[in-house]
Amino acid sequence: MRRTGITVAGAALLCAFAVAAPGAGATPGFRLSVTPSGPGVQLFAGGTNNAGRTMGYWGDLSGYKTGSYRATCVWLANPKWPHSQKHKQDNRFACTIFLNFWTPTANKDGGGLVLQGLVRRPKAGETLFEYPSNRELAITGGTGDYQGAQGWADLKTAMSIHVLFDDLIP
Repeated sequence: MRRTGITVAGAALLCAFAVAAPGAGATPGFRLSVTPSGPGVQLFAGGTNNAGRTMGYWGDLSGYKTGSYRATCVWLANPKWPHSQKHKQDNRFACTIFLNFWTPTANKDGGGLVLQGLVRRPKAGETLFEYPSNRELAITGGTGDYQGAQGWADLKTAMSIHVLFDDLIP
């Protein structure tokens, strides 16, 4: 009898975890198309082998919501790679991306979301979302309509951001 109670409690715990895990079940959210303003602009040159190089990106958003985005990204290149093996350097950027949404009413701010995490580092002349990144970014903040938002953003489709929420935002 006692073993059954533990088994039932364990199964309930596993079910609760599965529901809360990213990608499990139907999750409220929306997909945005990205129109970059151009390739990134170097904000800081960085150190040895470009570790710490900081780039800025910006552009417009359309789809379920309209607005703009601004991103600041730092290259996590490993400065210990020998020059003969530059192709093996870390290809990730640590990015903070702010999505600012507009509303049809000119006097109302549509709010915004702050995303943070690792993304694929664009090569020279490429835009931040030009190629898919097999990573998810955490929603770390929100303003206006998205105050208190929690969830993540999927960058697995080129020129697109798929925003997913842990809880439905009113």
